[in-house]
Amino acid sequence: MTTVGSSRPLDTLPILAGRSHPEFVAAVCTHLDHPPASVRQRTFSDGAIEVKIEENVRGRDVFIVQSGHERPNDHVMELLFLVDAARRASAQSVTAVLPYFRTARETRRTSRGSLFGRAWLPTRSKPLAYRAC
Repeated sequence: MTTVGSSRPLDTLPILAGRSHPEFVAAVCTHLDHPPASVRQRTFSDGAIEVKIEENVRGRDVFIVQSGHERPNDHVMELLFLVDAARRASAQSVTAVLPYFRTARETRRTSRGSLFGRAWLPTRSKPLAYRAC
């Protein structure tokens, strides 16, 4: 049985795949020799997104792999829905893995009086960080 770190067996760590880059998720899961968790995702004709985790994630550490590839706004919303679904399913923790985050390259400005203190932050990354936490 493969382990992550030294304490948790890999089979207790569900990997949820977003639809942004299925080839990358497949490569990650192949490398870890661990299948992705079963997630049903669909987009309705009006553009609304539905996400349903079809495995029990209660009390488990969940990893969500999603990138901002191609249609970043759709993929960001899908990521937020996946995070919300995992939290509502009582996951112990949720970790978002974002190999490519398009808004991280936006114009930067100084942020004062924020959670991050006085720092240079991407202007569109900050709202997403607040929503995903």
